[in-house]
Amino acid sequence: MFHHIAIAGAGVQGSQLAVQIAFKGYPVTVWVRSEESKQRAVAKINAVQQNYINAVKAMSQDASFYCKSLCTPEEAKNPEILRTMLEKAQNLAITLTTSQEQAFADADLIIETIKEDIGIKQEFYAMLGRFLKENAVVTTNTSSLAPSELIQNENYKERFLMLHFASPVIKCNMAEVMRIKETRDDVLESVYEFAGTIGMSPTRINSELPRGVLNFMLIPWMAKAAYLWGADIASPQDIDKTWMAGTMHCVGPFMLMDAVGLNIVYEILMTMDGANTEGHPFCKVRERIEEMMKNNQKFYNS
Repeated sequence: MFHHIAIAGAGVQGSQLAVQIAFKGYPVTVWVRSEESKQRAVAKINAVQQNYINAVKAMSQDASFYCKSLCTPEEAKNPEILRTMLEKAQNLAITLTTSQEQAFADADLIIETIKEDIGIKQEFYAMLGRFLKENAVVTTNTSSLAPSELIQNENYKERFLMLHFASPVIKCNMAEVMRIKETRDDVLESVYEFAGTIGMSPTRINSELPRGVLNFMLIPWMAKAAYLWGADIASPQDIDKTWMAGTMHCVGPFMLMDAVGLNIVYEILMTMDGANTEGHPFCKVRERIEEMMKNNQKFYNS
């Protein structure tokens, strides 16, 4: 089993995973590229940590507020367990560093959450091989890329696979554990077991599927909603309203985009044909989301 976890990147997913994994008792080292990135990461991680503290306090008042990734419904009713959870949330073992050696040389498990850009990821994995210890396992949290395309001539393919999470991690306790052709069976099982120890409900994906099971279904759904908005057919709120009223779902595509994080939505959108073609609906959406992120806006600001 793994003892020391390293996370590459501290964006929306990286910061959430750092807190979730540390909350479950693992020491976590988060690697970022620069001191500037480190300062931003501190703010993000502190904000996520405060969400966890608030969530535990809310459960202490009303057990129905329980979060799947933190505890079971029964545990949410136990005052002693809740006191212990609050202590854990307030005292997380998270270290931030810009040193590749400090982050990766002693890590048993590495979770990569860096920018969803194949060139940047390939460069990262080429670098990573210089620091890995012999049996370290390496995972990617990619949302839209084929994991096997990320590592090229690296000698750790048999210890590489996808470990993909949903957002927000505190509420969505999903973890997809997906192998590539070279992944050893014991590596797949060790990551599957680890995901269970950090509060996830893991699923095994036995052959490589770009995007994984969740996003194979989810991304086309969000893309079609974005297209409708970009083509000025309907507003995000009316698209959500139509979807929820017609399907009995409690969340619409733009509500989910807010929850996932517009920066992640933006990165996924950039993989769509037409995202850089002037006048195309996806190009219009890209420009609108750029403006929203610039002004720290969401589709729903309440």
